[in-house]
Amino acid sequence: MLRDSGKHSEPKILPCLDICGGEVVKGQHFANLRKAGDPVEIARKYAAEGADELVFLDITATEERRGTLLPLVEKVAAVCSIPLTVGGGIDSVAAAREVLDAGAARVSVNSAAIRRPELVSELVAAVGAENVIVAIDARARESGGYEVVIQGGKVPTGKDAVEWAREVAVLGAGAILLTSMDRDGANKGYDLPMTRAVADAVDIPVIASGGAGVPQDFIDVLTVGGAASVLAAGIFHFDRLSIPELRACLYSAGLLSSSPLTLLGGDSAGDTDRYTERLRFNAQGLIPAVTVDAETNEVLMLAWQNKEAVIATLKSGLMHYYSRSRREQWLKGLTSGHLQRVCDILIDCDQDTLLYRVEQRGAACHLGTRSCFVRNLLDDKE
Repeated sequence: MLRDSGKHSEPKILPCLDICGGEVVKGQHFANLRKAGDPVEIARKYAAEGADELVFLDITATEERRGTLLPLVEKVAAVCSIPLTVGGGIDSVAAAREVLDAGAARVSVNSAAIRRPELVSELVAAVGAENVIVAIDARARESGGYEVVIQGGKVPTGKDAVEWAREVAVLGAGAILLTSMDRDGANKGYDLPMTRAVADAVDIPVIASGGAGVPQDFIDVLTVGGAASVLAAGIFHFDRLSIPELRACLYSAGLLSSSPLTLLGGDSAGDTDRYTERLRFNAQGLIPAVTVDAETNEVLMLAWQNKEAVIATLKSGLMHYYSRSRREQWLKGLTSGHLQRVCDILIDCDQDTLLYRVEQRGAACHLGTRSCFVRNLLDDKE
């Protein structure tokens, strides 16, 4: 994330490893921590899945008044093929150099910069602006605005988050990692007004953190919130969304130039007509689409697609449909998280019905059942 260009490049996806006691943990508002796994194996997985960068936060280093867990940083960096940002316990240029020497690409500072703002400019002079991220944790004030907090939200600082963001930008920071402590771990979406307020106040990239629960949340914070990139933890750790699936959703929203799940490749990538021309759409320009579980062949649902929805499905690798009532195309699972990842597509003998074999996340039916077909027509009790 370069200082001048990050706001205008494609958004980056940054999974975050919150480290406590040498393990990855996740809680809500940095409390009620739940173990999520081994940091080395999780780092390896996220790099292989296509994350753009990885963030390693030693969340108890400052409170315990110690330095960063350098041996663990070295182990994670050794298996991580993507840039690694490390934060927690960095309070000097010397400490930052140790972290970089351990394999990190960038350092993140938080509490130490609050106590001594000149640390930011010292780090920039020593290691370069592109390698310095300032983390800002903030809460909404009852009187309006947002207050910076430290030590996992336990200690208020009296600083206004937007003003502090302006100050660190002037001091030369390369990016801001902005976490809403009100939303952290709540899975209810990012704090869009706070993110927008900070993004509008600075000319450096803002990485949004805290609150991601469904794919739509990422899209909202990048568009409505004005963030340059997105950070998330629990939604990835506990397998509610994979990084390839998120990339496919961002592609469908026009925020990325390609999808890793695309069903097209090579010369066919730009030639979708060769497939849609085989289909017989009805007089309304629609075709029924049946989806079944790729592993069990259980029938999940029946919906409709227009030509554009078929093309969007082919390009993204995720099921898109056309709503006859809303008269618009929609991506299945965007607001519920119940995505359908396409494994195969079959066409019937009359070429007027499509059968999709999919990997279903959660419920296929809007009523919350795995399948829409759960009621027996011949059962009088139904």
